[in-house]
Amino acid sequence: AEAWKRLLLIAVILLLMLTELLNTAIEKLADVVNREHHPEIGTVKDMGSAAVGVALMIAGLTWLLAIGQWLAAWL
Repeated sequence: AEAWKRLLLIAVILLLMLTELLNTAIEKLADVVNREHHPEIGTVKDMGSAAVGVALMIAGLTWLLAIGQWLAAWL
């Protein structure tokens, strides 16, 4: 049972890193396509940042639950 929990904790960190890499790639590509401010490109960049935020929430909640469970076992 412990192995899958550790795997999940590692997986959510990898998900966060993957999402951040994709967001960075989108932002760099958008900057190459059009260096000037463009509302639609700004929206795309915002969506990428939102995806990173969601991945961060998933990772954070997963880790908080794991820490809470670990602390509950100690009490």
